[in-house]
Amino acid sequence: MLKAERVELTDGFVYRDVYVIPGDISLCIVSEGETIDITREAVKLVAYSDPKSAWMIRTLAMGLLLDVFEEVQETLMDLEMVAEDVQDYIDELHKADQADSPEAPETNSTTKSPYE
Repeated sequence: MLKAERVELTDGFVYRDVYVIPGDISLCIVSEGETIDITREAVKLVAYSDPKSAWMIRTLAMGLLLDVFEEVQETLMDLEMVAEDVQDYIDELHKADQADSPEAPETNSTTKSPYE
């Protein structure tokens, strides 16, 4: 559990000096006599003043950020592979186009250019 100085809800209600258990879809608030599970959409702000709690929430946020970076890296690698496939396809088209087109006749060095 993380110690929160205050938890503000979107309806204006404020919990002070409570323990919080953050979750993916809800926030569990533990106070003196009750435990409340509130959806994330209803939470406006959570202020952590306890140094250990603040460190823990930063660590949690960094872990989520690293997950996003890994997903972005995987997406970029997939795009790179797709780009390589497209480049290979374009190269094959150019090779086929060059093979189908007749070669330019060689110019004879004895033939004079009409522009000379």
